[in-house]
Amino acid sequence: MAKFKLQGRERTVVICGLVAVALVVVLQLGRAPWREYKRSAVNVKMARERLAEVKTWAMEVAGERGEQEALIKRLQERSRRFDLYSFVSSILTDNGLLERGAALQTMNTFPSASNVAEVEMTLKGVSLEELVDVLHAIYDGDNLVALYKLDTLAPALDEKGLDCRMIFVSPRG
Repeated sequence: MAKFKLQGRERTVVICGLVAVALVVVLQLGRAPWREYKRSAVNVKMARERLAEVKTWAMEVAGERGEQEALIKRLQERSRRFDLYSFVSSILTDNGLLERGAALQTMNTFPSASNVAEVEMTLKGVSLEELVDVLHAIYDGDNLVALYKLDTLAPALDEKGLDCRMIFVSPRG
């Protein structure tokens, strides 16, 4: 085999060319792993964010489950014979409003298959203090009664108190 003899200038050009080729090869070989590293870092960050979100949801669900269990316990502790109509009627009687024209009516706005009792209460000419006392008495116990709808709350036509119409709901026991 014949040996090539390169002059100084040619040798420098060949060495620079080899270094350039080696540099390009090294950069190309290093670029793909670096790109994958960056992509995986982004994926890890997104996974951590999703994990934090899932932990937050889990805490919310656990809190809601605890609240639901507390409501179920309160419902089980409530008398089996609880009747929303009778309960509201007794409160109106205790406050002397039934004799003054307060009216109660059983409602059926929810589907009949639902387990919710509804009562519409109409008061005429009550003072704000009397209304607050009635609401306190309704909400005071562990009977799970809620104000579903406040239809009317306005000054009475004779300007002596308030007229109001509201619907209360409670789960059937």
